[in-house]
Amino acid sequence: SVDFPIRGLLVCDHCGGHHGLLGDVLGLVGPYPDGGCGAVRWYDISLDYMLLKRDNIGRTTNFTSQGIDGPIVLSTDDLAFNESSSFRFSGLFQIGPGSSAEFVYYGLFWYESTVSVTDPNGNLFSAFSNFGTLPFNGFAETDQSDLQTLRYTSKFDNFEANFRQRWVAPSARYQGSWLIGARYFKLDEQMSLFTNSTTNQANAFYDTDIFNSLTGLQVGGDIWFCLLPGLRLGGEAKMGVYGNNDGRN
Repeated sequence: SVDFPIRGLLVCDHCGGHHGLLGDVLGLVGPYPDGGCGAVRWYDISLDYMLLKRDNIGRTTNFTSQGIDGPIVLSTDDLAFNESSSFRFSGLFQIGPGSSAEFVYYGLFWYESTVSVTDPNGNLFSAFSNFGTLPFNGFAETDQSDLQTLRYTSKFDNFEANFRQRWVAPSARYQGSWLIGARYFKLDEQMSLFTNSTTNQANAFYDTDIFNSLTGLQVGGDIWFCLLPGLRLGGEAKMGVYGNNDGRN
């Protein structure tokens, strides 16, 4: 996380003090040493690097069998996603003592996976014909295939607008904040299936786009413990209630 402070805050002298040679050294090179442990964790703009990986796409869906009603050789379990990196942007605007309006955005993550199965004997059958059973031997375009390819992509965007109130414990060793706000999260997913049958001299391409939009209210907060002036350890948690609007393009 890279924070860019603009405003300066003055805190009482007894909250800092001397912490020996180690404390003096870390105080020189650490962030925000002024004010000691009593310095409020404050920034105007924050930019964080994020690295996320999608494990799976949820419920297993089978697409291709080898032979009529045979063993499944292509399903969503065969998809594998790599890590995707992006940034999280946060901006604060002070509206009162220790309180601020906060905006958060992160997104631009892109996940893609493609998997194919082949059979030179044209013995691949698709879910469209219930794996060659309805109708028997399937359809010309989607069954008796020598190639079937499944491609899946997804991306998401997250927007938050919060009110945050900060507090500092009397000992200045602990400080944190609570927040309340609104959140909007949108997930876009695309799946495509290509089938080719040399036997039937036919092929098919099936494509679908699905989106899920979550909108709701959230509450949360963070807490930080001062190890040394300029060096803190802590975490943040949020929870909310959201309504989901989904659809297909």
